[in-house]
Amino acid sequence: MGVSPEVIDLFLSNRMYSPVQQTKLVNALTEMQGVADRGRFVKFAVLTHDEEVAFFRARQAEMYARFNRRVSKVEQFVLLEELAAARLADGTLVFCAPLYYLAWIQTMANYALAANQKLTAVPGVKVKQLWVAGRVSSLARAALEQHGWKIQDRQEGRLID
Repeated sequence: MGVSPEVIDLFLSNRMYSPVQQTKLVNALTEMQGVADRGRFVKFAVLTHDEEVAFFRARQAEMYARFNRRVSKVEQFVLLEELAAARLADGTLVFCAPLYYLAWIQTMANYALAANQKLTAVPGVKVKQLWVAGRVSSLARAALEQHGWKIQDRQEGRLID
């Protein structure tokens, strides 16, 4: 995957990830043969300093692997600060979120709108999709759709085993 030995050591020594989560993340990325910037995803994962975020990252990698296998081929990962998205060959940008429920509270609204600005700045993006394992509240759906997002929720059975 093009991961340097230094990044491998940092990833393996990151105690925010359990050995199971590390294995799931690496297996998911390994499954995605031909996807560009998988090594950058690992480097991005190294920066995790919270156990809940580590859990999120491992599940997110699994969602991307299943999206790649079951829905559409991923061309490359796009990493912007704390975000990891997948770009498809047609210019679609996909953000997979292993959340059970996405509510539109102030903290989430701030995060989502900041993320939207960052992802909108990526050159060549034609469509933005959010794939959520669980449900998206009607308020969150309306707000995100207003900013050009296409929402696919209730995807746990399809993208998470």
